[in-house]
Amino acid sequence: MVTADTLATSSPEMQSTSYKASYASFLAQYPTYKDTSILDRLRKNEYSRLDKAKEVYVDYMGGCLWPKSLVTGHASILESGLFGNTHSDSPWCVYSYLKPILTFC
Repeated sequence: MVTADTLATSSPEMQSTSYKASYASFLAQYPTYKDTSILDRLRKNEYSRLDKAKEVYVDYMGGCLWPKSLVTGHASILESGLFGNTHSDSPWCVYSYLKPILTFC
């Protein structure tokens, strides 16, 4: 029997002949399942921490998990710049506000 756990597992032992036959039977019964492969790639690339923790995240209150690319992209911005308090006269704060304006002009 093919379950969600066996479909999500890509370990070598799951690539047995019986697994492949079960998966082929499943796809024959539910051919549109293949259409969700983009979601599998998204989960693998952006939310792999769910699989590492063996978790499923369901939030009906409007919360969300952040994708890995957002975290690494934002971390890169924070690592490459100096950002001052928006309420101070720090030169870095003034520059961070003026830079987009000066670049635009």
